[in-house]
This record gives sequence, C-alpha cells and structure tokens, in this order.
Amino acid sequence: QTGGHARVTPHLNDFLYLAHWHDPDLGFANLDEGFEATVGDDGGSETASMESVVKKSVNGDLLVEDDPLLSDVDIAALARLSQGVQIDVDVLRYQMNLISFLRMHRAVGGGVSPTATKHFEQLIKALAPLHKLDYATPGLVALALRKVYLHRIQIVEPEQERSMQWGSELEAVEALLEDIGPEEVMEEVLDMVATPL
Repeated sequence: QTGGHARVTPHLNDFLYLAHWHDPDLGFANLDEGFEATVGDDGGSETASMESVVKKSVNGDLLVEDDPLLSDVDIAALARLSQGVQIDVDVLRYQMNLISFLRMHRAVGGGVSPTATKHFEQLIKALAPLHKLDYATPGLVALALRKVYLHRIQIVEPEQERSMQWGSELEAVEALLEDIGPEEVMEEVLDMVATPL
C-alpha cells in the first residue's frame, strides 16, 4: 500500500489539507531503538506497540506533555510570515502549469478541485518561512504538490480513460494504467513541466 492508495471517504478528501505517507518497510528512525528494546521482552510485539503510543514516566504514571511543540505565538508568527511570502511570476507560472498538467493527465479521473489549488498556494507560502525564506522556490512548489495532491488524485478506471472515446484498445489502456498511482502521476507531471531557472 502507498500513500496514494490510502483513502478516506471521497467527500472528506478536500477537508484534509495535506497528506503524508511513510512506508513502514523503511523503518522508523526515531522509534526503532525503543521498539527493538521492548520486542525482546516477554510482552512481545504487542507490548512494544502499546508502549510506542502510550508514554509513561519513571514511576509508571502516564506522561503528559505540558508544552506543545509549537506555541500559539510561534503559529501566529509563521502565519504572519507566510502572508509576506513573495512569489515570482515565473514560479507562479510553474505552479499553474503543474496544476494544468495534473488536470489533463490521462491517468487522472475527476480532475483537480479548486480547493486543492487554494491549499497548494497556501502550503507553498507556509513552507517558505519554515525554510527561512521570504520567497517561494520551485523546490517548495514541488514539495507542496506532493503533499497537497497525494490523497486527492483519483486514478481513472481503464474503461473511463479519455482515449477510449477514440477507439483505444481496453487491454492497452489497462496495461498503461497498471502500475500507476498518484505518486507516479505527480512525478510524471514534475518531469514534464519545465522548472524556472
């Protein structure tokens, strides 16, 4: 399973701002030590799984984190900085071309929603201050594309693919769409659209 195959109810898709997928086969760098230490215990992997979710203090009580990772002041500062992010006309054209190519990609069924386009621009502007920049770069645009559209791209059924209207063979279309998912669509689009210098 990949990030593009993990789905929620279709009407909820646009309410989710971004998606992230981490393949469990790649491991969890920050959890592996604790996991390996507890798997060897008598409790086995069930105990390890529970301990990775429920944190306890030294005396066995539940450990509650008082301070959030980002304070309200930090969030307000990032929001203010993101409003001041400048997007050059070439980077904006790159962004719009990516959206157009996504909408027209032959494997995409149902197009790309306007809400996703708004989220795309907002995420680009939010990523810039996190990278200590006051302007958007093509790299930030590509990163935002992968996060915003991963869960939104629906792969078309072979019978509904647009070339079927002009007499394409169903077997050929099935072969074309066989191993393609949202990640592959986004990578193809990023390869097709020229990156501004």
